[in-house]
Amino acid sequence: MKEETPPLTAPNVMIILTDQLRAQALGCYGNEQVMTPHIDALAAESLRFEQAISNCPVCMPARSALLSGQYARRCTGNLNNHHLVDEAGNWYITDPPEHTRTQLPLKCLPEHLKGMGYANALIGKWHIHPEPRLLGFDSWCYPLVYHRYYHQGYFENDTAYVVDEFAPFFEVNKFAGFLDRHATDKPFFCYYNISLPHMPLSQMPDAYRGLYNPDQLALRPNVRSQSPEQDAHWFRAYMSMYIRGRKLDVPEVEIEQMNIRTLTSLYYSLVTITDDIVGRLVAQLKQRGLYENTLILFTSDHGDMLGSHGLYNKEQLYEESIRVPLLLHGPGINPGVCTGQIAQIIDLMPTLLEYLGADIPDGGDGQSLMPVVRGQRKELERNAAFIECNNYKMGIRTPRYTYGIQIDPRSLEVANDALLFHDLAADPYQQTNLLDHLPDDLKPTAQALRDQCVRWHRETPWLDNPCRFFELF
Repeated sequence: MKEETPPLTAPNVMIILTDQLRAQALGCYGNEQVMTPHIDALAAESLRFEQAISNCPVCMPARSALLSGQYARRCTGNLNNHHLVDEAGNWYITDPPEHTRTQLPLKCLPEHLKGMGYANALIGKWHIHPEPRLLGFDSWCYPLVYHRYYHQGYFENDTAYVVDEFAPFFEVNKFAGFLDRHATDKPFFCYYNISLPHMPLSQMPDAYRGLYNPDQLALRPNVRSQSPEQDAHWFRAYMSMYIRGRKLDVPEVEIEQMNIRTLTSLYYSLVTITDDIVGRLVAQLKQRGLYENTLILFTSDHGDMLGSHGLYNKEQLYEESIRVPLLLHGPGINPGVCTGQIAQIIDLMPTLLEYLGADIPDGGDGQSLMPVVRGQRKELERNAAFIECNNYKMGIRTPRYTYGIQIDPRSLEVANDALLFHDLAADPYQQTNLLDHLPDDLKPTAQALRDQCVRWHRETPWLDNPCRFFELF
């Protein structure tokens, strides 16, 4: 085994993880409408992965997969946000998180880094079980899972309190305080989570309201209304619901007058706030002379449908849901764009460990992307992502194709092995399901992708979790 004590020149590590930020909402990923100058500037100095994929496009499963390097079913046993069932049969989320380790059985990224001499800090959204101290964090300041951006409850180490100011800006100041207090005799790992641009879209500082004129926005070609009732349900959820059954007070007229364009304009405003926060974080590192010796990994847990295919929120086998930004900036990483290799959430832990010179532990599902990061390879032998959604749609995403199957959530048997098949080169907005009229020349490709999906599902075990399944609707 390699010596785990890092040299004095070991780089600091900072993961900036956003919530529900799809890649298509950033300037560096081709969006010419949204204002993201700080993220775009970081991207210009980073290695940017054009095709980065969330293996389970829901908050807690994706975050657990990132820190563990395992598929959600293996590290949590559940494809939805963790819940328990009360005496009435209603599910709920434990908040604060559990004080016992019922999930994430293998050593996770912060534990590996702690063993290497890193000082570990969590700032911002956690939404993982168990509590951060059991996963190797030395300090933490995180909000309640229940999304709200004003009057939010926080847990800071063993103290709980309520913050009246705009919570995402409060967290930026906590990062500054962490840097000022950090001893310089050891490197730090900061797991910094920005809850934006997750709903509720109604809560933001006044300075950011009206940044985008809804009537001037060009929507994605696949955006459509599924039905007035479906739209109205989700408009209300985006504006007022911050967790199941809990509502914020939003003027009824704002919801009644909501449409897809206005919804998108509000989402973009939260994206711009996210961008400002990233700019502040980078500025704080630069002011203290830490930027050049800090590895910054910027990504998101999943995206947002925002009306594409008549769907909202996440949890779908579509690009708007599964494709996330991924930037790597740090010592020895040359700026550029990787277009050929699929990067997965589960690849991030092994990649960071190899970058730091540590061994990659056994038992993980991801692979190190370092041969691509170093410029030694344009693509790796494994070049696909397997995706599992909490509606029990499973899929595979290759550089060119997406193929999906449907699993019966109770029996876990394949209910439909021909759910969807998209050629992203010819149909980037996934508007033609090739399985409806499968061309002869694509039949072998479809069969091979189908076989990979079914084999992966049948051969990938589940961690035991008594709350694995519940009725979604």
